[in-house]
Amino acid sequence: MENVLLYKRKDKERTVFIYGYLKEKQLEIMVAFIEKKWHDEIHEYYYLLSEQDTMQLYTMLKEELHSEAPLLDLVQEMFKGPECEKKFIEFLEQHKISHTYAAY
Repeated sequence: MENVLLYKRKDKERTVFIYGYLKEKQLEIMVAFIEKKWHDEIHEYYYLLSEQDTMQLYTMLKEELHSEAPLLDLVQEMFKGPECEKKFIEFLEQHKISHTYAAY
């Protein structure tokens, strides 16, 4: 399984990791955070795209970034940083790309 790190933050209160994964031609964005005040309890949630929506996103990113790089490279280039989750969701909504939200 391929993945890219989109954001990492660690301070006294929490640790946050945001990764992009490609599983069987479907993009997943995973947000995991560890809250110190909850005794290092781990929380995760995901944004999941179908294979068709993943391909639509890939096409849009190639056009936007004028690149033929692999999908995860383009996802990292476009969305990496502290606002990555917000930028990702806004991009999906702007281009009418469906996604599913799942929390664990």
